[in-house]
Amino acid sequence: MEGLRKELKEYTSNKSEKYAVDLEKIYAKNIANKEAKNDNLRKILSNEYFLANCFEKIKSNTGALTPGTDKETEDEITFDKVKNVALQIR
Repeated sequence: MEGLRKELKEYTSNKSEKYAVDLEKIYAKNIANKEAKNDNLRKILSNEYFLANCFEKIKSNTGALTPGTDKETEDEITFDKVKNVALQIR
């Protein structure tokens, strides 16, 4: 995870902050109105800065070092891999 943390600092998490705020607005809208439509969720979830920030936040979970189906652990994720995930979501 050290590699992602270093790369994330280079790109700054400020860009992901906007998306986190947008996600909070969507959440609040859905709490207020159960029939609300989520029209820009894919845009938020496919943003590489937002995803990198999410990976950074979950790295401290106890299961973060457990290999996934691809045999990688969370500490092996790089910003290039995060960008690839973002492209797949788009």
